[in-house]
Amino acid sequence: MSLKDRYRHASLFIQNNNKTTNVKSMEMNRWKLYGFHKQCMDGDCGHPSVGPEHSSSESLKLKWNAWMACKGMSREEAMEGFISLVKEIDNSYEFKENDNSLDNRSKQPDMSDKLTATPKDTNST
Repeated sequence: MSLKDRYRHASLFIQNNNKTTNVKSMEMNRWKLYGFHKQCMDGDCGHPSVGPEHSSSESLKLKWNAWMACKGMSREEAMEGFISLVKEIDNSYEFKENDNSLDNRSKQPDMSDKLTATPKDTNST
């Protein structure tokens, strides 16, 4: 399978297994995944900084910082980084040849909603 297929598989895995994945590890790495994803899809961040109109938005700062941390990476390096981080977050992740979860998936999944959702308070009942 191609690197793109392995990346797509890891993206789908993290989206579909977010309830069984180690929540603490996922929260700690959410922005790293976002940065790798944006680098894969869009290349280097073209925004010089988070503008003053967004200065109160912590999530925009975190997104920008995560994407900037990937600056200069090739698309392939960002895909490999994403896949490695998914494995680190959930050690049950394994890419399997001919995995049916990729069937009928011609488009890259949109990770932005899954990766930028506000973290849930894990201490609430």
